[in-house]
This record gives sequence, C-alpha cells and structure tokens, in this order.
Amino acid sequence: GAGTYPIWHPPPSITLIPGTRLHVGDIVHASYYVPALIHDGQVMCCMCEPKTYEIVKWEIHQIHTIMHPDGYFMGHHELRSQGYDKSCVDAAGGGKSMHEILADNVHRITQMIKKEDPGKDICTWSDLFDPFHNAKNDGKRYYLVKGTAPWYGAWVGLDPDVIIMNWHGPFDGNGRASIKFFSDQGNRQILSGYYDKPIEPFKPRLEAASHYPGVIGSMYTTWTSNFTLMEDFAQLMNDWKKQPRKSE
Repeated sequence: GAGTYPIWHPPPSITLIPGTRLHVGDIVHASYYVPALIHDGQVMCCMCEPKTYEIVKWEIHQIHTIMHPDGYFMGHHELRSQGYDKSCVDAAGGGKSMHEILADNVHRITQMIKKEDPGKDICTWSDLFDPFHNAKNDGKRYYLVKGTAPWYGAWVGLDPDVIIMNWHGPFDGNGRASIKFFSDQGNRQILSGYYDKPIEPFKPRLEAASHYPGVIGSMYTTWTSNFTLMEDFAQLMNDWKKQPRKSE
C-alpha cells in the first residue's frame, strides 16, 4: 500500500552503458546502501539527510495551514534503524554519535514548529529520551541502530517546554524513576495509559506522579482501537483528581 515498503520486490537491473570497459560475465565489486525494514514494511528516514528536513518543514506547514491545530505531536518513538546510510556515516565521521544525531533532530524539528506556528504546545513520546526505557545505558544494541546504548543522552535535545507523553508504564519497576527524571528536567508530562492493558496497574503511576511537579494529565492510549476500558479509565481519573496532591 501507499507509504509502505514491501520486502519482496524485483531487484534492480544492471546494464552496461556505452563505452564501458566491463563485459558480460566480468566479476565486479559493488558497494551500496540499503534501508533496513523493521517488522511489516517500516522504514525510518535518515535524520542526517537534508531532504528529510525539507519534507518535515513542508508537513508542518501543511498541518498549520490546513488544520490550524491546538498543538503538535512529534513522532519520535521506538526508532529501530539508523546509522548505516551514507549521510549518517558521514556525520559519525565528523564525530556525531547516534544520541547526538537524535538530539539534534528533535531540537531542529521543535524549532521548525515554533517558527511556523509560535506559541503552540509541542509533544513527543518519552521512550527514546528516557534513560530507564529505550535510552538506557545498558551496553546493549537497540534493534538495528548502529552501536550500543545508542539513544542514551538524547534527552539533551529536548527543549524544556516540550511535553513528554510518558508511556513507560509499570512493566519494569522504573515507572516512578521515569516520571521523576522528566520532572527534574523541567518538562511537563502527560501519562499515557499502558495501552490495551487492565487499568489497575495505572493506579501506582498516578500515585507516583503526585509526588513530582509538571504532570499535567493522563491519556487513554490504545494501539488496537480498544476503547472498552475508556469509561473505567475516566472514572479512575475523576477519583484521582479528588485526592489531595502531594509534593516531594
């Protein structure tokens, strides 16, 4: 379909141009770059390629002029392939690490939005900037991204007024640490309900959030169009709002 990249497709054909010194049957060495596909046709753009920012600028302008939104939601989330095409290799040759490339990207896009539509809220997902989530300093590889612990430190590119959609969740015991980290950074946060799960584990996150400034709301988050728990989630929010807030 449109916007996807099939794994199986005809290979590029190789032809001999007039005047070439090659002959049919010659053995040649060819170097090339190829995008890595994740899961079902997911391809990440190159954050070092100038054309990427031309496209992003165009998209921001279209959203502004057509939709006149109340705010913007950047798509930084589970970035699983980066660092192996020529633009990234050249950037790395200049001393840039993967986390610096991501930090530069999120800062540049934030500034592009502010220039296009000043004063509007700007949000992004938390995981690539969360040292307790996908930006861990654990010495491990992250999917097909070049290097180990590639996103550790990427949060330096976050402007303090960017709202963090924190979806860390209760799955590893570090949800509270994640909330505290972004609060200490000065970013406002919206807790994203760990999608398509029972709401009971969300209660400890609300309790944890009550200890730190800057948590401004919660969002019912489903990735499977499952809205069966929305009323229960709303009731949980109403009950929480009635409770006295704490501080640390």
